[in-house]
Amino acid sequence: MSAVTETKHTPSANGSLFRITFAVFLTYMTVGLPLPVIPLFVHQELGFGNTMVGIAVGIQFLATVLTRGYAGRLADQYGAKRSVLQGMLACALAGGAWLCAALLPVPVIAKFGLLVLGRLILGFGESQLLTGNLSWGMGLVGPMRSGKVMSWNGMAIYGSLAAGAPLGLLIYSHYGVAALACVTMVLPLVAWRLTARCVKFLLTAASARRCGAWLG
Repeated sequence: MSAVTETKHTPSANGSLFRITFAVFLTYMTVGLPLPVIPLFVHQELGFGNTMVGIAVGIQFLATVLTRGYAGRLADQYGAKRSVLQGMLACALAGGAWLCAALLPVPVIAKFGLLVLGRLILGFGESQLLTGNLSWGMGLVGPMRSGKVMSWNGMAIYGSLAAGAPLGLLIYSHYGVAALACVTMVLPLVAWRLTARCVKFLLTAASARRCGAWLG
């Protein structure tokens, strides 16, 4: 019998599922907060045109697609919790790269390079975060409640995008890019602390692959 089928539906499992889902909301704010600000930063502060804006925005999602397979293997071999926590740290590191792009006294092309580096790291972290969290949630409450796991994660993701866009513009307009970058560094670390003590659950390889298939 697989590890998933042995999972029982308990209040503690629901509580852990809520915690890891809320942690996804916090971490995914690193995607939502800068999304409307990056075009302004690249165009107005760095002085680049629309093509470079498109590269800066889109490169993150390319990185997510290209690293999805790695995230699935990581969850298969080392467990979903490690995948989630590693993804959170990567998202925090992405904020650090953006902070360097905002503050370092380097040429604008170097600032753009740091921004793109941060976006690549963010895509890498996002891949691990979402693949691992779906696997982890399924391990906590079982495959019969997979719809609940996916719906909660969907609410966390799209909720963070909905809240992050206006909040990101608000922070940027009042405090600047550096402050926004600091927020995107801190939130994944808060999420990491929130989930670090949640129960670890190692899924079977087949279950983790199913989660990767649902994620695309």
